[in-house]
Amino acid sequence: MRLDPVFAKDSELEGLAILTQWSAAANRQTPLGRIGIELADIAFDYLVANPALFGVEGNGAKLISSVAANLSDLLPDPDDPAAPGVDFASGAIRIFVEAGLRSVNNNIDSYLDAAHLRDVATSILNPLIAAVADSGTSNEPWYDLRNEFLGPISEAAIDALARNQVAILGKEFASDTKVGALTQAVLVSIKDNGLKDDFGKEGLVRIYSSMLDAVITRPGVFFSNAESEADRLVEQLLLKAARTLNDNSPPFDKPLGVALLATTFESVSANAGLLVRDIDSDKWTETVAQLSEVIVREIAEGLANGVRSGDFDPLQRLFSKAQAAEFLHIIIDNVATTPGLVVDDKSPEIRVLVEIISAAMAQQKGQLFSADNWLAITSIAAREVASNPGRIIDPGINDAKRQLLSKLMAAVMNAAAGAAEGGRDAGGLLVGPMLVEAVKAVIETAAGNSMKADKNVKKLESFVAGLAKFAKTNKKEVGRQEWLYLFRRYLARVLDSGELPDLKPEALLSDLMGS
Repeated sequence: MRLDPVFAKDSELEGLAILTQWSAAANRQTPLGRIGIELADIAFDYLVANPALFGVEGNGAKLISSVAANLSDLLPDPDDPAAPGVDFASGAIRIFVEAGLRSVNNNIDSYLDAAHLRDVATSILNPLIAAVADSGTSNEPWYDLRNEFLGPISEAAIDALARNQVAILGKEFASDTKVGALTQAVLVSIKDNGLKDDFGKEGLVRIYSSMLDAVITRPGVFFSNAESEADRLVEQLLLKAARTLNDNSPPFDKPLGVALLATTFESVSANAGLLVRDIDSDKWTETVAQLSEVIVREIAEGLANGVRSGDFDPLQRLFSKAQAAEFLHIIIDNVATTPGLVVDDKSPEIRVLVEIISAAMAQQKGQLFSADNWLAITSIAAREVASNPGRIIDPGINDAKRQLLSKLMAAVMNAAAGAAEGGRDAGGLLVGPMLVEAVKAVIETAAGNSMKADKNVKKLESFVAGLAKFAKTNKKEVGRQEWLYLFRRYLARVLDSGELPDLKPEALLSDLMGS
């Protein structure tokens, strides 16, 4: 099969000549000849199915010619069919090109420079081929990884190239082998540690993409020494995190673990300027990775502790997969923009916050909150904890139940559960969005004077329960607006002094009449 290179520019003809020089009489048993024929077959198949890829200056043509121009460099010994690693290299080149064509087809509107494609091809393939050649061709795990992971990882790398070409500025993309070092470190960890069981194939590619984006978009920050820093990043972010998630399963399954890990690293790396101070440039990558690992550990342990304290797992019974990921995202975003939450390789505030919220979800009595309501509560609590150091969560208190945030949540929810009997028909107001507003007001008010609020939690519960009972017995006069008016009018006084208003119906109705 022959492919007429009419789509090539003059500068590409050298590479394409490799594809077109073999005739039927050519020696097709040499590695270079065999791969050339395979690339021609791939190009022809894609040309038929996706002609736009191979139009004038088409991206598919650029990818094929870029790889073809480097075939000799990609093979251990292009003239020796028995050279160590040749079989691995032959399959790897084909897998890379097929993955690349899928990727450029999905990014057909993106400009993909041939030099960038050549760089990413050699950066990803050369270290892997060399590793297999050094370890011997009988190393079956490498072949398994090539067949299962190389395609998705190559697509992820080329997708990152398409998204970030402006930031990459040419040679920064791969000339220093950052992409290759990261790719090899990830694949070596999969081979040596069985990480597929922990994260799944799709999960590992998702995490790889997160790391790759950070390395590409911040070329002057990450990987001053590509090979050693890639290994440290993978050690912190994959191996330690895998152990943490395994130790806290349930509630963590593969999708939730991947969401936690990828979102944490993305948020921390994006906000590293806030979180990392006085760090030598050669330790930046390691520090960001360590911060991410600490946050993953603290969230995982807090969530597991909270869920185990209740009667059911809210992440499974209350949340969808997307909502569970959003729950984590809300916490991580607040953490990643708050300097000082991670101190000395730990962050008790993060862990306790997650434990309190997840315990409240797992211990919820009745149908007080929907999943979306809980996401709103999480956002409020995370914001107030982040912006009020040591007030509603005290890092010096180990028992989550003794934390002010936990006491406030319990007081409001206990009062609401009692008032919810009989449901809406009985005049019960404190459910769903209405209860979210009440919790929001309580947390924000208590954060302003936490010492006094901590002494008056029991009074708070009596206050909420009394107002809720009043609403039920006077449902024609009291709806959402009236209840919130009374609640907000007296809330600060109750938390500040413990002084309750007159909760008799005639007194409260008089308040409403005068409002």
